[in-house]
Amino acid sequence: MGTFTKQSFESLYQQPLPGGYFHRLAPLRYRSPDFARRLLPGTLAQLRRRTGRRRLKILDLACGYGINSALLKFGVDFATFARRYPLHPARGTEPPRNSPQATAAPTLTHAATPHEVVTHEVVSRDAAFLRARAKDTELTVVGLDVSRPATEYALAAGLLDAAVNTDLERTDPTAADRAVLAEADLVLATGAFSYLGIATLERVLALQSTPPVVLGWPLYGQPTEAIARCLADHRLTVTRPDPTPRHQRYFADAREREAYHYSLRRLRLPFVGSAAETSLCVTSLLAHPAVG
Repeated sequence: MGTFTKQSFESLYQQPLPGGYFHRLAPLRYRSPDFARRLLPGTLAQLRRRTGRRRLKILDLACGYGINSALLKFGVDFATFARRYPLHPARGTEPPRNSPQATAAPTLTHAATPHEVVTHEVVSRDAAFLRARAKDTELTVVGLDVSRPATEYALAAGLLDAAVNTDLERTDPTAADRAVLAEADLVLATGAFSYLGIATLERVLALQSTPPVVLGWPLYGQPTEAIARCLADHRLTVTRPDPTPRHQRYFADAREREAYHYSLRRLRLPFVGSAAETSLCVTSLLAHPAVG
């Protein structure tokens, strides 16, 4: 997208719990994980009719802490999950340690530090919170992300069923990676196209024996010709079900806002009077297996 680069929040994904992620992004009204709410129910229903299977496998690119899966499998949106991590927890809001919400997470197998004990208890509560809200138990969600701390949390909380941490921008998947990433029915990229290049998409699609559906939200103004060519090379037909720019998050600061607006002006794309005037915006991209 010209010279525009979103502000990096990479450090937020290096913690064992998603508290810092929520604390930074919730005030910006970050909504990437919620985009799936509009298009996914119909997409999943079509996939189930086409395959004749209830069980579907979703591959979530740049999955982070697995928040997409919270919506897909448990009906928990970003804002609801973020409220579990208040910046200043009120005294008495934490459930007692022997309550059902504070049990039934994986057990520690070594002498734990105090920090590990707290992390373990928080993951336990999150796992119980999610189990009580199970919505679609016939989805298998596999996450791809270079952040091991983020995917370890997602696995322990029950958000992800499997995860791969190999950087597919730089290297081919291992044999173990290939087994986990293959046979996906749906490849999901709610925010991934801002961070991942064609190399990752190409390597993922090359592992599939039959073309999956691909659903993503590139940044408004981001060139998508290379993405479309890659999808077409793998027998996928690209559509734009909702071309309207949608709010992803508010700008992190004035510098990011000015850089984004400058890039849109260079591309002669309108933004005054739209959501893009105050926010980073995305548009939807849906690719189905080509017919014939």
